Amino acid sequence: MCKICNYVSEHRNGFGELGSAVPGTLHQIGSNPAWRITRYHGEGAFSKLDAYEERDLYRFLTGDDRGQSQVRFTSSASPAIRTRWASFVQEAENSLSGNAAWHAIITAWLAEASERAGEGDVALHIYNPCDFLNSMIAGWPNKLHEYLPMLEGWILPKTGDPTHIRGDIFWNGSGVRLDKAVNTIYGGQLKWMTSRYGGVTWIDDEVLLGMTGLRYVVLESVGINPSTKSVHEHRIWLFDGDSQRVYSSRTDPHQFRQAVNEITADGHPIVAAEFLALHSASADQIVREYTQ
Repeated sequence: MCKICNYVSEHRNGFGELGSAVPGTLHQIGSNPAWRITRYHGEGAFSKLDAYEERDLYRFLTGDDRGQSQVRFTSSASPAIRTRWASFVQEAENSLSGNAAWHAIITAWLAEASERAGEGDVALHIYNPCDFLNSMIAGWPNKLHEYLPMLEGWILPKTGDPTHIRGDIFWNGSGVRLDKAVNTIYGGQLKWMTSRYGGVTWIDDEVLLGMTGLRYVVLESVGINPSTKSVHEHRIWLFDGDSQRVYSSRTDPHQFRQAVNEITADGHPIVAAEFLALHSASADQIVREYTQ
């Protein structure tokens, strides 16, 4: 890396002084359109690079922390490549820090996915801010889809039909009025901003969701027929405060119907954006008070 830096510094303008390899150097070179990284070479403990994709290697070398303490995660891996799979699982779990429900659910789902995918692939996209109040303020009223937490994943086996999961916040139709809950927990901007700067918004976030009848849920469609779009099995993943629970429409339809009733308002599924639309007066008031 130092040889590359010396060469670039001596023969190319626009990079300033790159006499040695320091954090950020590779990113500075790689983000310049005049240069393209064509190959990675490993030595010693890093001599075997087959388990990693090029984007992973680039992230490692540029100092990316591989999902730790990040709210976004997007990647895919095959369980057949064990080293890469272990890294993929760890990154996904790290991105769900602070969200006990989704962390427990996705950890269990990935354990199943590793068996069901075989030599195929598993893909995940996660957005986990753990700050419902900020999601509401930043996205209200027309951009909530950009800021509300969500996750989506696929199991794509070599043979057989794919499986899809979708995670959202669901409202069960009960709970304290939204503006009252926010003011009870935060009492104004100061406490909320203190939590944000301290990186502990997830603590009050759990309380807020609980008070308002909101909860993190994952829905799964197992065995999607590409031709007919029919689904072999529907599953609901929930978290009871201690561990994840999964309910199947095929193996236990009675328990599955009970789970549907548990996460819906009289049988009507209402996700976070729809919940806020139903409580628009409270949302308007909160946004005004917390953005002054």
